[in-house]
Amino acid sequence: MRQTKVQIYKHWFILAEELYQASEPNRNTPYLGDYRRRKLYGAVVFLALALESFINELGLEYCSDDFASIDRLPAPAKWLIVPKLTRRKVCSKDREPHQSIQAIFVYRNLFVHFKPHFQPDDCKDFEKLKSHNHALFNRLHEQSVAAMKLASQEFNVSGMEWLDDKKL
Repeated sequence: MRQTKVQIYKHWFILAEELYQASEPNRNTPYLGDYRRRKLYGAVVFLALALESFINELGLEYCSDDFASIDRLPAPAKWLIVPKLTRRKVCSKDREPHQSIQAIFVYRNLFVHFKPHFQPDDCKDFEKLKSHNHALFNRLHEQSVAAMKLASQEFNVSGMEWLDDKKL
């Protein structure tokens, strides 16, 4: 029986880009209203899904004996541990692209686990929600591409040519 490797992370990455593009202000409506802001939030969530499913695939393939013990860890930790267990260099904790990976998951957690209760307009979470914009997403997207390219090279992952033309 023929088997095909499903790169689900590619689908999540493309969906993140589509949501980002749908969120971009245009000539007719140059502001970032609620509708576009929700698309931008969704773009970050799918970028996080892409990064997590990618590192999970590497973990399962290259750390199969140890992966059960790290599977429940936060995704940014996996981006440090999976390469370390396999003696590969992809990310350093206090440098890019890992800083952006951490930021993506901070936003993702905020969007996914936001507590729906009355809060003052100047609370930390609300300020973070309001600070999310296209420039920030561009930076996070760029660093996600860099991380996936680095990991692809280090782990010799085939079929990753689609990353070569990833610019927003």
